[in-house]
Amino acid sequence: TFTNAAQGTIEVCKNAADASTATQSFQFSVNGGPAFWVHAGQCSLPNAVPAGNATVLEIGKANFHLVSVSATGPTGASRLVSGTNPVTVSAPYGGVENETAVTFTNAVNTGLFKICKVSGESTLQGVPFTFTYSYTVGGSTTQGTVYQAPGTCSGLLGTIPVVDPNGAPIAITVTEAATPTVAVSSIVVANGTATATNTATGTVTFHLNQGFATVTYTNVRTAPPVGV
Repeated sequence: TFTNAAQGTIEVCKNAADASTATQSFQFSVNGGPAFWVHAGQCSLPNAVPAGNATVLEIGKANFHLVSVSATGPTGASRLVSGTNPVTVSAPYGGVENETAVTFTNAVNTGLFKICKVSGESTLQGVPFTFTYSYTVGGSTTQGTVYQAPGTCSGLLGTIPVVDPNGAPIAITVTEAATPTVAVSSIVVANGTATATNTATGTVTFHLNQGFATVTYTNVRTAPPVGV
């Protein structure tokens, strides 16, 4: 007894929405089968599946998110049936001449940060402090300056990839300019990872997580110089 079944063909392709994603590979599974890798800007080998509907799953990857999915046949007509991840697509009978190309587009996660100033010292209320910040993405350095009095925060700064094209986190440095008879008592980074903190110089270097990060400086009065 010979039993035959009609077969369709699926090819999985990967697009990158930015430079950090363009160097990455992502894992996929078709109809719950073994996972396989597809590099950004490339497609998989053809996958034979039972003709009809098939499911394609992208396995999540840290620091990146799915932007969109499309499924097209050889004429460019959509073969998307439902879902986002996993996605259900139509895979009609045929080989590579009638395959369904399922394209996943991904982007790197991004974050923004703000600089906040707090102080319990009554003599510092309303006093503006000067902060500078810098970070480098793709060989291009961004620098800026903000002025914050206690009880205030800057606007949201940057839209910064959480990793660069090599997969390394982006380092952001913030420095508070020195003010006579005032010391930085603490620097706290929320929704980020401080890698170096020096209250004596008013400097912190940190990495962003996805979303909004807050860098909070606290100041205290110090004793005035002898003879003043």
